[in-house]
Amino acid sequence: MTIAQRESDWGGRLVLSPGHLLFVGPAGTANRHAHHAAQVVVGLTTDFVIEWADQRSRRRATMIGSGVPHAIGADGNRIALILVDQAVAHRAASSLHATELWPILANHEPPSLDWPAERLSYWAQSLLHVLGTDARSNVVSAPTKRTLRYIDETTDGMPRLAEAARRSGLSASRLSHVFRAEVGLPFRSFVVWARLRRAAAIAARGASLTECALAAGFSDSAHFSRVFRDHFGLPPSVVLPRIEFAWPRS
Repeated sequence: MTIAQRESDWGGRLVLSPGHLLFVGPAGTANRHAHHAAQVVVGLTTDFVIEWADQRSRRRATMIGSGVPHAIGADGNRIALILVDQAVAHRAASSLHATELWPILANHEPPSLDWPAERLSYWAQSLLHVLGTDARSNVVSAPTKRTLRYIDETTDGMPRLAEAARRSGLSASRLSHVFRAEVGLPFRSFVVWARLRRAAAIAARGASLTECALAAGFSDSAHFSRVFRDHFGLPPSVVLPRIEFAWPRS
């Protein structure tokens, strides 16, 4: 049995941060799909239906690995859904996939739709940390700050590690190590999320999908849509207008 999709049943908040996209709110159903990002789903008021392979189960909290076809049904109940970059989630996802995680997360404070974006992002990070999928440190050094600033200032959407290393004063290999340890993502993965953030920021100003794609360094809207769907399993036209940001200051 496949869950039918009813997009009108979904409402709430979408917050984009480096390495993860958080949805919080009432949720309907999503038909079978797959995406590169791993996914953590938590029922905030009750359990939900999850389908994968030939199985259909009820869970209160679970994790779905990268690339695994799945479907979700929440019947309008509130959930938190976190799409996590596969570069940091793959180890945890391989061991936690489809298991019941509520015993681990039951004492985790439920998020409120009234919270500011920064607090919602922090909530998601703390939950991911409990599950072993958040590897960032609490220290951001000067080289990393210079790298974040360079990524923000690269208007063509295509920052390069060699140039980031030159500006940071470190070798490329050393910067790669420091950046991942302090930000929690490899440089290349962070750039992908930064490009998506740029596209969302342009969309918020009323730009077309093509304008968003070009501003974020994609060759055209078809390329951008393909990358977006590959990551999140959804078209950018549905997601971009609703995205809020919680992003580190450069």
